[in-house]
Formats: sequence, C-alpha cells, structure tokens
Amino acid sequence: MSAFRTILPDVPQDLSITHQSGVCLMGSCFAEHIGDQLEGAKFNLLQNPFGILYNPISIAESLERVVANKSYVISDLVEQSGRWVSFAHHGRFADLDAMLALKKINDSLDAAHHFLKKAKVLFVSLGTAKVYRLKDSGQVVANCHKFPASNFEHLLLAKSDVVTVFAKAINQLKSFNPQLNIIFTVSPVRHLKDGFVENQWSKSTLLLAVKTLQSKFSSVGYFPSYELMLDDLRDYRFYESDLLHPNRLAIEYIFSYFDKLYFDESTRKVIRDVQKIKKATAHRPFAPFGEAYQAHLKRTIQKINEAKKKYPFLDFEEEEVWIVQQLV
Repeated sequence: MSAFRTILPDVPQDLSITHQSGVCLMGSCFAEHIGDQLEGAKFNLLQNPFGILYNPISIAESLERVVANKSYVISDLVEQSGRWVSFAHHGRFADLDAMLALKKINDSLDAAHHFLKKAKVLFVSLGTAKVYRLKDSGQVVANCHKFPASNFEHLLLAKSDVVTVFAKAINQLKSFNPQLNIIFTVSPVRHLKDGFVENQWSKSTLLLAVKTLQSKFSSVGYFPSYELMLDDLRDYRFYESDLLHPNRLAIEYIFSYFDKLYFDESTRKVIRDVQKIKKATAHRPFAPFGEAYQAHLKRTIQKINEAKKKYPFLDFEEEEVWIVQQLV
C-alpha cells in the first residue's frame, strides 16, 4: 500500500481572486483564519463587520442589514453586567457606554455597506445549523452574551430554513452588487458541546443547504474547508490542544488549496513579493543599531519603494512606519 491519506482533487473554478477584487468575509471564526491569510498577503478585504457569527439566520440577516445600511438604535441594545450589547453582534462591540457601543456598531455597518457595494467576492463561513432563540421575542441571536440559558430555546434548523434565509439575502445582494460572487464554506470546527451526533446533523444540514443554493444561483460557489480538514488531513496533529480548532499548519494547508482554486500566477507573484518584504521586516537582529542591520533596513525601504511602483494598489504604510522607527 503506497497511499496513506486521501487527497482532495482540485476542482476547477471560474472565479479568479486578485488583490484588487475586494473580498468581504463573514461568519464563523474560520472566516477569520482565511481572512488573516489574505490580510497578511495584503489583499483588499473586510472581515466580519458584525464580529464572529456562527448560525445561518444571523449571518443572512446581517447581510440584509448591510445592504439596507439601516442604522441600529439604542433600543436594539441590551444591558448585561454593566455592558451594552447587541444580540445581532459579537461581544467585541460591547461597551460600558451604550452610545459608544452603538457608534462602533453603526460605523462598522456603514463601512461594510460601502465595501460590499464594490466587492467582487463574499466569503461566508457557516459554523452550525443550531440556533438560540429568545423566548420572549422569538429573535434568533448571534451571541447569547452570557445571558441565562433559560432565556433561550435551542433548536436545529431544517435545510429549508437555511435555504430560505440565504436565498432572500442573495437576491438582495445581487440587486445591490450584480458583480458579487459568493463562496460558502462549512467550518471544519466541530461543535461537540452540542453532541457528536448532533454536530454531524448540523454540519450535514449546512452542506445540503449550500448544495441547494448552488443549484439556484450561478454566482454561488463552495470551498471545501470541512472536507480538507476531516477527510484530507484527518489527524489530531493538525488540531489545537482543544482537539476542535485547526492549528496553524492546518490553516496554511487549507489556504494553499484556496490559493490553487482562486489565484492565478500573477497574483501568486504579488504574494511572493509581499512575503519577501514581510520577512525582511520581521527580522530581529542582536545589534539593532549596528551598521549591518541599518543597511538591511535601508535596502528593505528600497524594496518597498520598488514594490509600490510595481503594485500601486498595495499599502505598505505599516512596514514603512516600523522601519523609520528603527533607523538611526
């Protein structure tokens, strides 16, 4: 026997993503893993303007809100342990001051509206088909914000529920931005607190829903992060210590597959040039004020200037500021 693992074959894609495409990523924490890889390569992107969202209803409703750019009001917030939070948002928007929380929420909403209007790609990572619904209002919440479990009912969505909410959102998105391409993925992070069998039901619901959405919309694609993690890698050495989240090696492997599907050679050339500059700025010498390291910094500045002329759409301000601070 010569083969010791199953390797997913490349699936040809019509979609090509470049640094200028404009990529919006929304959904579970896995969306941020992909987003961080893209951000490190200096793609034009926007990550999770509502914070991390796991369930389809919250993600779809947030997309509709972005399209409408309908601001949130103070009555949309609730107070919990001295902090003001929104049931439509992740806890990163919480604040001790209600007006500051509201400002963060609406600033992010407005930025997402304008970004998504011109974006070419929307990457949606679905985490679970299980939802928490407030008993008193019926609202599906994006985050429970540590409110008592007795305030919620916990239920598994049907495939038809997922298809319905996303079909509505996609129709609005296509009217809002006809050039937009939507890539769904099902997060490989298992929700084992729901139960092993229940997690499989949940993930299966999401996979079947995406399949149906693909048959309804030509602009909808699927990226197999779930299959890459559970079928291709299929080993706990690719997980963090919690045995649930993919580790750095797994994320880089999954992103390499993303690279093969969506990048052409000219985009890969830009990425390689960016990586050379980032590697140069990451170097930490024993003698930072020595002649050799100062010369290295000046050479790096020269490389950045050359890259800016070659790729005027890239932003190297962070690297330039850092280098200036190291020069003597």
